[in-house]
Amino acid sequence: MISDNCKVHIKNVTDSEYLYHVTPRAVKDEFTGEFKQINPSTALAKAMLGKQVGERFKFGELEYEVLKIE
Repeated sequence: MISDNCKVHIKNVTDSEYLYHVTPRAVKDEFTGEFKQINPSTALAKAMLGKQVGERFKFGELEYEVLKIE
């Protein structure tokens, strides 16, 4: 399940994949390896928190699917 300090692989309906590191210590525009850091208080993180692999969520106008959680 996605929570603080998770690394998440997601894709949207156009099959574009994104890698995020949800961390309270996130620094804007910084990366943990290839994972873009985002704070759990951001709208995107809030949309993802609690989701599991295979679950979908909507953010903005697009739907995303959780591919992998590390």
